[in-house]
Amino acid sequence: MRKGIIQITLAVALMAISLWSLIWVFSSASLASAYCGADFSLFHSEFRCQQPFVAMILCVVFGLLGVLLALLGVKNLRVGKAHNKALLPTSGRAQR
Repeated sequence: MRKGIIQITLAVALMAISLWSLIWVFSSASLASAYCGADFSLFHSEFRCQQPFVAMILCVVFGLLGVLLALLGVKNLRVGKAHNKALLPTSGRAQR
C-alpha cells in the first residue's frame, strides 16, 4: 500500500513537470517566433530555436512517465487493499 502511495505522489510530481514543460513549449515558441522566423528545429544552430522541441520532448516524456506511475500506483493500492481484506477475519469473533 505504501508503494502505491509513493508511486501516485511521484506521478503527480511528474505530471506537474509535464505541465510546466507544456507551458514552456508555448512560451519559447512565442519568444522565438520572431527571432527564428518560425523555423524551429531540434538541430538548429541557435538554442533559442531548439527550445520548443526540447520542451515538447520533455512534456511527452514526463507526461507518459506520470501516467505510467499513476496506473502502477492505482494497481498497487488495489492489490494492497485486497491483501488487507484477506488478512481480516470474516466473522465478528477473533479466530484462534
